[in-house]
Amino acid sequence: MGSRMRVLKLVHSRSNNKEVNVSKLARIFIEGVLLISILGILIPTTHARQNDEGPILLVAGVDLNGEGYPVTRVNLGDGSENTLVTFASRPVCPPSVFQDGTGLIYEMVEAQPPAPENVYHVNTQTGVRETLNGIDGLNCPVVSPAGDKIAWVRNNPEIDGGQTLVVTDMQGTILHEIITHPNIYDVEWSPGGSALIYNVTSDELPFPALYSIPVETDAEPRAFWSRYLGLADEYEWIPDGSGVLVAYHTEDSAALSVLSTDCVIGLGPACEAEPIATFSGEDVIDLLGAYSPTVQETVIAVQAEDLNGNLTTDLWVVDLLGSTPALQLTDTPDLAETDAYWSLDGENIYFIGSQFDADAGTLTGGIYSIAADGGSSAGLRFASPVFSPGAILWVYE
Repeated sequence: MGSRMRVLKLVHSRSNNKEVNVSKLARIFIEGVLLISILGILIPTTHARQNDEGPILLVAGVDLNGEGYPVTRVNLGDGSENTLVTFASRPVCPPSVFQDGTGLIYEMVEAQPPAPENVYHVNTQTGVRETLNGIDGLNCPVVSPAGDKIAWVRNNPEIDGGQTLVVTDMQGTILHEIITHPNIYDVEWSPGGSALIYNVTSDELPFPALYSIPVETDAEPRAFWSRYLGLADEYEWIPDGSGVLVAYHTEDSAALSVLSTDCVIGLGPACEAEPIATFSGEDVIDLLGAYSPTVQETVIAVQAEDLNGNLTTDLWVVDLLGSTPALQLTDTPDLAETDAYWSLDGENIYFIGSQFDADAGTLTGGIYSIAADGGSSAGLRFASPVFSPGAILWVYE
């Protein structure tokens, strides 16, 4: 069975002061009641439309009855859902999925009063979870491509609030203390696992600067995106390792640029921002980690303001070479598209679309599909009265 990892940015965490900046992708996680205890594995339920075909998605979301934050398998082929595990609170940072899809690391927002056990390894086949011990002060775990190491951000209150990039083994034992900056967030492994990229801000320089660094002690960082290139909003590795996709703002526009691997972690010249697609400067671009099977195109979400001042979100297909104009894939003013996956046969794009429920005051999500060439309108593939999808963590095809 083929599978493909999803790269997500749900929450940007500045862990030294526990301030959490919530992106559009994380809104689903914020809704609902935070429970004090962590719930166990639940009995599978079926409350979905039946379909003839479709992959199995590993999805994180919200229980609509206020029972916590489930991680659920959704089978788009038969419409069934199987909740593997439910957590009492939303994740601090995106759950980090193993490269083979067999497990994930989930860090909960600390319970009140604070509990020492808030980071878990979850077997995504069985739902069995285990507590990771010995990780006091470490936040935002990211599993390496080989599944043998975890990158963390450690708070350092004893040295004026800086943060240190730390690498541990899978049990949380520290292997390397890589580097310290005022604030570190959005850490990602390079596809080969030899380096990390991350975002740095400080009180003096609040605009993000992007760095890479080899995974070894006493390594020197490389600044691959300066503030002079624009305001970096989001970034992610392209799955084939050819480079890093950056969404950013300039004075006039929102734009996308592909930075080569050589300029990011190699010995090549400094990276330059050559836009492959541009949008209005008032728009907001969300990278979704969704790429065509040939890795020549990607799907992004663009949030814009309509003529009445309402915010709308739609999916766009972008050519990574910039040789063809970006194609608007959806036109759904009542839906906020928050995540997507491009099928391995290249024909369909599955995405999470959420609608605001005015009576309940919450966002309720469903899973939709649309032809990758935009030749048909989007159709609802999954909806549940008890579970609202928020993010696609992994896909099994």
